[in-house]
Amino acid sequence: MNEVQLEADLVELVEKANSDPAWLADFPFRLMQAYQASRNEIAKLRMKYHGQDPFKKVIWPRKLLYRPARVGMVAEVVSELRSIPFKSNAPRFVMSTDGDELAIYDTKLGESFSGSRIADLVTAYDFLQPMFGVERYVPPVEQALDVDAARKMRRFYDALVAANRSWCDSSGRLLPARVHTMNLFMTRTLFCLFADSARIFSDHRIAALLAKTTVHRGANDIHDFMSDLFAVLNMELADPKRENIRPSLRKLKYVNGGLFKDDADIPSFSTAARSSLLDAAGLRWKDINPDIFGSMIQAIARIEDRAELGMHYTSVPNIMKVLGPLFLDDLHKQLNAAGNDRSKISSLLGRLSRIRVLDPACGSGNFLIVAYRELRRIETAALIRQHGVQIALDLRSGIELSSFYGIDPVDFACETARLSLWISQYQMDKELEAVGLAPPPSLPLSQSGVVIVDNALHRPWTDVCPPVEDGETYIIGNPPYLGMAEQTAEQKRDMQICFSASPLPIRKLDYVTCWFVRAAEYVRTVPKSAFAFVATNSIVQGEHVSKLWPQVLQDDLEILYGHTSFKWSNSAKDNAGVTCVIVGVGRRRPGDKLLFSLDSSVTCSAISPYLVPGRSVIVEAVPNNIGRDPRMVFGNMARDDGNLILSGEEKDELVSAHPRAQPLIRRFVGSQEYIRGGERWCLWIPDSQIDLANSIEPIRKRLEATREFRLASRAESTIAAAATPHRFVQIQGTGDRSLIIPRHSSERRHYLPVGLLYDGTIVADSAFAIYEPPTWIFALLSCRLHTLWTKAVGGRLKTDMRYSNTLVYNTFPTPSFSKDQKASLERQALNIIAARERHLTQGRTIAWLYNPETMPDDLTAAHGELDVLIESLYSDTPFRDDRERLEALFKRYSRSNQTYRNRRAA
Repeated sequence: MNEVQLEADLVELVEKANSDPAWLADFPFRLMQAYQASRNEIAKLRMKYHGQDPFKKVIWPRKLLYRPARVGMVAEVVSELRSIPFKSNAPRFVMSTDGDELAIYDTKLGESFSGSRIADLVTAYDFLQPMFGVERYVPPVEQALDVDAARKMRRFYDALVAANRSWCDSSGRLLPARVHTMNLFMTRTLFCLFADSARIFSDHRIAALLAKTTVHRGANDIHDFMSDLFAVLNMELADPKRENIRPSLRKLKYVNGGLFKDDADIPSFSTAARSSLLDAAGLRWKDINPDIFGSMIQAIARIEDRAELGMHYTSVPNIMKVLGPLFLDDLHKQLNAAGNDRSKISSLLGRLSRIRVLDPACGSGNFLIVAYRELRRIETAALIRQHGVQIALDLRSGIELSSFYGIDPVDFACETARLSLWISQYQMDKELEAVGLAPPPSLPLSQSGVVIVDNALHRPWTDVCPPVEDGETYIIGNPPYLGMAEQTAEQKRDMQICFSASPLPIRKLDYVTCWFVRAAEYVRTVPKSAFAFVATNSIVQGEHVSKLWPQVLQDDLEILYGHTSFKWSNSAKDNAGVTCVIVGVGRRRPGDKLLFSLDSSVTCSAISPYLVPGRSVIVEAVPNNIGRDPRMVFGNMARDDGNLILSGEEKDELVSAHPRAQPLIRRFVGSQEYIRGGERWCLWIPDSQIDLANSIEPIRKRLEATREFRLASRAESTIAAAATPHRFVQIQGTGDRSLIIPRHSSERRHYLPVGLLYDGTIVADSAFAIYEPPTWIFALLSCRLHTLWTKAVGGRLKTDMRYSNTLVYNTFPTPSFSKDQKASLERQALNIIAARERHLTQGRTIAWLYNPETMPDDLTAAHGELDVLIESLYSDTPFRDDRERLEALFKRYSRSNQTYRNRRAA
């Protein structure tokens, strides 16, 4: 949706609005046109109601219920329309207007339009966007001002771009050479709006001067006004050049601090740009939340972020999960221990002044802003204890913005981070003033945060944040996570550079691992430093552990604290809640380490890279030739372009037309069919029956198509398999009875949905299989402990569990089961199978049976009994929670790992 055009069309709609019945009847269709609805849909709906009573209801199914109102009756009409019952296709919006007044009710959110006239749609057009496929963001009350500010600045930005076509390419986007110029202009304007609202310029109100001075709408006067404004803010009060500035601006305070230092072009203004700026100037900018606001403002210049404007920010509670255990909690303890002892308070204040914070993927600065604010609050509390009720007019915070460092490749993000840090400094100075300790004047600005535009993986971090004597440095942030398939060629080169010292293949590692490697290098170089990052939980699972953590934890580094998997969420309407972990790393030190989960925390002597209590035990894949018995292998791979696979309908048609084909067909089951149901079959043709297969024309054609497909491959093994098109390329097993283990399964399930197959069913390569398995192994793979091991060790595909025969099954630590214990396991296995069958025969699927919300009680009870039995074989006392279960598994693995090593060596 082109929002600049939408606003222009709504302005035109407002100008033509009147109470004529014909215009009122046409209002919903004009509104649809303004919101760029389908012309065909508008025409069809308009034709349906053409020529009818102008005050008749208009129904756009599921979208809108509208009826015009006579003057002064709008509220009554909407109330009446809301009382109409709908059995289906209920409208999202109920609306009425009399040509001036406008009332709208959102039936989904239960909200009424905040305006009262048609003209209010121009600035609040997003209220109706859900009717046209763009769900609007409804912020919490405390964030509403931030979202409103971002929207107003977005409209201002768009109007400026539209007014400066010479700065844009043919698609209307800013030319690369003009991006920095526009970003700098926006940042300076934002500072002026904030400073004006906060009365930093005393009684010289920029908004009033702007409205009063720039009276010739669309002319160059506003361009010249902004040019003079930025120039005077970079002039000392005694600078004689102030005489060349328009009188109304000469008395504005000197700002400096680098924000207005460099000359830069001022964009041209249009009427729309002037109007948008004046509209934005009326907000309470002094009350914005810089930790949230920065990310939203960044979306102004990034068109791709606008669908969820106001939603791309990291919540403060989540940021505190990083900052608290890393250094803030210790500072609070020191403050509490100091009491009113001035010597101890002075020691704390000195420590605070020497802390430096680096975010090497800072974006718009959320982490830096919260870190600065929290450090200032600790300092304020300490100063109150030190000074008591005495007023210190010359008091100055010892925490400098120049102690906060950031790196980001996006220019506007860095500009926004600097601005947000300035705003945070002002707000914290005000908090200091509010408790009776007067800070120095806000202007001129002190040095800003050191936020540079660069690729953090290409530049040594010690160049950005060099070591200092007796200082503490904390590296924080939420670097980008990108799986192998999502990485660009440049990002893959970054990976190779960062892992150049690793002897292991790193192709499958997530992009975020680069930041862990770089941070570890920094901590090994710089005394009194540590880091903590948010990352995808894949870094503490699967292959990531063996390839990443030995490189990170070398040279006496250890995990200081961790947050186990949780949804790293914001308020986005489509927020999938990426599953993340937080890991803090520093030099090895005595004392307990903290391990957090969603609702609790535990202390432990060490934390492993799997984020469980215990030393750094790393699980390595065990090849099948020395692995567990019975062996688990991949299913069978056809590599046939679908020619050897039949749907249920195709199989029935083939057998009906050619009964001789029946012996050549077997049931074919992969993960999808087993878990969610469905029917597939495959051609399974022994060498001895090739002549029979070729005598059946539909089968012969399928075999020929398979041969041609394989010959066209680039893989030598596939080309070689063209000589035997009747056979699967990889045949792992064809036993009468098999145990199937899906390769991927939903993380929500409490148990892996393993199963037994009979009658020679062929297992597809989307699953693993054990052929002719003992029944007790079904019980072992169905227990809670095995699922937890899979989640911890096996890795993920997005959020789904990823199973592995060599990494999960072959390494799963188990006791040596006696004959009697195996018999007990078999009985429990049969109980689970019997409970399943009672529901499967009623048409339920494995997916339904193992969905935590629908799992039936009898199946839950059967699994519970199995868990009690198996866990009694691992521990003399019941486990209290999953953390204890995993800790016991890793301890057992650590003891048994030497056995695997000896077998490998042999």
